[in-house]
This record gives sequence, C-alpha cells and structure tokens, in this order.
Amino acid sequence: MRSPLFALICCSIMLAASAIPLCRFLDPAQPPRDAVARNAAGTAPEKSAAQPPPAAQSPSHPTRQSEEVPVLVRYTGVPREISLSLAGRELAHFSPEIPGCLPIKLLLPPLAPGSSIELEVHAVWTKSSDTSHVITVEVSPPLLPSAADTHWSDSDEPEIHEIYYFHWPESPVIRT
Repeated sequence: MRSPLFALICCSIMLAASAIPLCRFLDPAQPPRDAVARNAAGTAPEKSAAQPPPAAQSPSHPTRQSEEVPVLVRYTGVPREISLSLAGRELAHFSPEIPGCLPIKLLLPPLAPGSSIELEVHAVWTKSSDTSHVITVEVSPPLLPSAADTHWSDSDEPEIHEIYYFHWPESPVIRT
C-alpha cells in the first residue's frame, strides 16, 4: 500500500505535467487560422498574399514554423465526416469514401523529443449501430517514433468527439 504522501507527490507531478501542453496552446505566437489546412486531403495550404512577410512580424514574438507531419487516420465503417483540430483550429476536415484508413498530412508545430500535442477529433457516422465505432490517429513526425491514440464510441452513439493525446519522450526509441 502506498503512503498518502507518495500519492500526493505523484498527483502534483501529473498536474504539473498536464499544464505544460496547456501553456504551449495559449501561446499568442501560434499561426493564424488561415494558415491551417482545410482541404479534403488535409495537406498544407499555399501561402496567401494576405499574410505579412516574416520581416513585418513583431520582433517580441519569434516566428514559429509549422511542419507537415504524416498522419494516418484509421476508422471503422465509413464515417460521414471526420475533423481534426489543434487548440481550437481545424487542421483537416474530410468525408471518407471507403472504410479503413486515410493517410493525410497536417501542419503541426515542430515536434521534438519531450514534446506533446493534443488533437481534438470529431467523427460522425450516418447512423448508429449495435457495435461501437473506433477512430485511431497515428502521428509520425520526422526523426521521432510514431505515436497513436484510439477512442471508441458507445454502441448506440453515431459519433466520437474526443481529445487524442500524443507525447514523445526525451529519449525516443530509434526506428530501424
């Protein structure tokens, strides 16, 4: 049996660790909403002329680059629509035409060992069934191991609306 002091210390560490991603999402230096991919393939958008050149940005906020990251979305059945968002901004919205999976690319902040992201996933199926629906999202940043998270719906629910958490440890296992 663990002591109450040990439980308190563990809870404090977990609370502090959960606040780190929150601080990252509240950073005002995030890219504007129009810099997010919204087309059916989930690929990065072309640069628009409305965005100011990098030299015109405020020097107090360093520019934060985004990178295209391969993502594999696996699902049961054929959902009517699936959307992926990061910090309230929609990164991809698509309607799969076949069951199984769909490889896409998302514009994400640079990912390095020790970093983490939380993606909001919303999937809707046309009708409910007697079986649960499943969505798995696998993020594969360059030079880091893939990270995946899976969520299930209740058997009578035609949708999944969950936060998927991805974390890459400080000492990643190198893929060979």
